[in-house]
Amino acid sequence: MSKKTRRNKKSTEIILGESTDTATLIFSHGLGDSPTSWIFFANEIKRFVKNIRVILLSAPNNPVSVNNGLEMPSWFDILEIPITMEALDNGKYMDESINIIHKMIDSEIENGISPNRIFVGGFSQGATLSLIATLKYTKEKLGGVAMLSGWIFKNHNLSKLAIPHNIPVFIGHGDKDKVVLYENAKNSESILKACKFSDITFKTYNNMGHNSSTKEIDDLIFWINKLNNSNSNS
Repeated sequence: MSKKTRRNKKSTEIILGESTDTATLIFSHGLGDSPTSWIFFANEIKRFVKNIRVILLSAPNNPVSVNNGLEMPSWFDILEIPITMEALDNGKYMDESINIIHKMIDSEIENGISPNRIFVGGFSQGATLSLIATLKYTKEKLGGVAMLSGWIFKNHNLSKLAIPHNIPVFIGHGDKDKVVLYENAKNSESILKACKFSDITFKTYNNMGHNSSTKEIDDLIFWINKLNNSNSNS
């Protein structure tokens, strides 16, 4: 397995994979984090999902309102923490971040990866970004989107975005999360069901805070493998 770090003016992504891979997971970290924090996660995915490339994206530095305008890696502005179901979003920097993911999806398709074997996921604000970016990618129907400890971004009409994309969604959340409250996971499931999403996998992790776990990674691996097997037979 090879690991490649690719730099541009705004970000640095880490790519773990081979030229022969036939599936891709594009993953976005949370506020103030970096892709290096998720290398163990990526290695576990690659260990148990055959022929998958994992791309760990890096957020550009942006001012964050909740931190008094301090610049840090952030996919979009955050107005308050903890994140509740009523938390407001102003949409700053979101479109630029969506474009980063869309360009990466385009690149993977150009490299020969079938769209239904491209998965987009993230943690915390990366999860929120991943859902919107996936639904706004109108060129092809992708394999699925994974939301780990995320929430629904309120500045987009999901019912309109969902019409061409009834894609599988994985929601994982700890019930002791004090940063993005657990109520957001149940709210996300409820909103997606109301938008006619029919393939939702919802996992609650008891006593887990604002982090991931080996159990969550195992569940995500099972979800990706199931979809890959299904898509190969379709």
